Amino acid sequence: MSFEYLLQKIKTAEFDTEPFPHLYIRNFLSDQHFAQVTAAPDIALRARDSDDQLFDELFGAGYKIIDFPGCISNKDTYVRWHRNKSAKQTHNNSACEVLA
Repeated sequence: MSFEYLLQKIKTAEFDTEPFPHLYIRNFLSDQHFAQVTAAPDIALRARDSDDQLFDELFGAGYKIIDFPGCISNKDTYVRWHRNKSAKQTHNNSACEVLA
């Protein structure tokens, strides 16, 4: 699978600074490559009936929980939160950024 065309897309993309420095490249992957990536066994996991089954599937595929600002980084806490569908709860973890 040749991804040479992606280098050209990156080289010719316009650099934007708002709201932060970034490149936005619409249709980055070709349809064929996008289909191949999303069908890869590491990504195309089976649908599950519960959060616990989903976590088992993800962990079995080698996924690991990582800290990310504003996210729940504990499996049990997430399952409880999702069961209650309480979006009003605030969860802070060690990865949360502090604004000065």
